[in-house]
Amino acid sequence: MNKKIALAIAGLMLAGCQSTGDEYKDIPEIPVTTGVPGMCEDYQGSITTLSNGSGEIVACFSEGEASNIYQAQLDDLQAQLLREIVGTGLIIERLDNRLDLSFSHNTSFMSGSSELSHTIKPAIRSIVKILQDFELTYIEVKGHADSSGTKGLNADLSKQRAQEVLSYITEYGIEKKRIVAVKKGSIEPRTSNATSEGRMSNRRVEISIYPSNLKGKS
Repeated sequence: MNKKIALAIAGLMLAGCQSTGDEYKDIPEIPVTTGVPGMCEDYQGSITTLSNGSGEIVACFSEGEASNIYQAQLDDLQAQLLREIVGTGLIIERLDNRLDLSFSHNTSFMSGSSELSHTIKPAIRSIVKILQDFELTYIEVKGHADSSGTKGLNADLSKQRAQEVLSYITEYGIEKKRIVAVKKGSIEPRTSNATSEGRMSNRRVEISIYPSNLKGKS
């Protein structure tokens, strides 16, 4: 089942509403203190709403209900990614509100280059294949550089690397509005830059995947 529809169904079961699920596009967070008119009027405190394409609220969740749904979504996403990425060199780390994906050293960038290597492309396609079924997710691509260049050059190069991955992801069917590219420069090395092996490891991209309502809350 499409994960967007599955999440919508879960919300509708909680809220007692009916819909096809095809029209859901977002899960904005709306903090309220006295409830909101309509179907959410019985909710107090922080709530999460599910909206259709016209912006109409069609389901409501309490903070605890929404958290449970997000965690279940991440559980499912992690399990499917683990099956799909076998042999790609990808490493998955689960945090409270997101999945972090990092690439092995042999998918590194050449020094001074943002060109995607032939080894990183299959790994990215494996990620995209799963994310196409998880439409209610937000993707953050973080680019990194080693310490060889100046601070400004490294920042620009890391941005270019993140943008290259973003473009490749969208080329294979993920909507651009779901993705953001972030430049990290050389300020977050994975290992020491004192050796050529260390510098190669630090020339990288990392991908974080969030349930859409938690985007940017790392």
